[in-house]
Amino acid sequence: MRPALVPLLFAATVAASCDIVHPEPRPGLGGELILFSILNPDSTRQAVAVVSTDQVDPVLTGLVVRMHKRAAGSAGSDWAFVAEATDTAPNTDDLFHNDYPCYSDKSVSQWQYCLTLPVVVEPGATYKIEVTADGRPAVSGTTRVVGNFEIDRTELSGNVLSASWTPSLAAHRYLMGVVYWDTNWCCSPGWSADLPGTSFNAAIPQEAIDSAGPVPTLVVSAVDRHYHAYLTTGHAGQLFKVPPVQNVKGGFGVVGSAQHSSRPITIRP
Repeated sequence: MRPALVPLLFAATVAASCDIVHPEPRPGLGGELILFSILNPDSTRQAVAVVSTDQVDPVLTGLVVRMHKRAAGSAGSDWAFVAEATDTAPNTDDLFHNDYPCYSDKSVSQWQYCLTLPVVVEPGATYKIEVTADGRPAVSGTTRVVGNFEIDRTELSGNVLSASWTPSLAAHRYLMGVVYWDTNWCCSPGWSADLPGTSFNAAIPQEAIDSAGPVPTLVVSAVDRHYHAYLTTGHAGQLFKVPPVQNVKGGFGVVGSAQHSSRPITIRP
């Protein structure tokens, strides 16, 4: 499955606002950094997006991203260095990737910096992402990586959907959706649910089934508690904007973890 598209789906249907996923810097801030990184154990590289809250001087120089790891079962602050990435050339096309959360759409921010760490993260292990830049406060965020899982049953009888999947290590919640999928396009939002467990058996809206096309597909994302809280909190109203729950120290944003799986839905008479 195209992993970059799954967070987009659930950010649109669960969080219901692009402002929550990529909040605009509030005026009057002191140049703190906004950090986004959603670690995925299925990926061979981990993307880190960085934006400054300084709208007058958003250029970042001396930008360094470091990853540290604490093994599963260990305690305390015993961190081992894993990898680092640097980039000092602001506002160039090569700063933008198709890895979530680094999209090539500059409407998010023309000064978004995207760095890639060539790392395969270990399910169950805890990782810390640290970011430094010249003249800016250092920021960091920590998360435990969720594990791989498989969807083992997807059936649709009338408008009753029955589905189940194996547990994902360290997952806090599961975001499940029914989407349209073919060889040219995937993950058109249809219907979604935020679930605490590994099964679902209930009626879903008929319009969601119809919009999923002739071969509706079930997508499930296992997410850690930080990413889940970030997606499902906050309010983007024009009068009273409330930021989402975040876990980045020294700045803003979220460091979380997600793993995704998909399977065509079997249609029963």
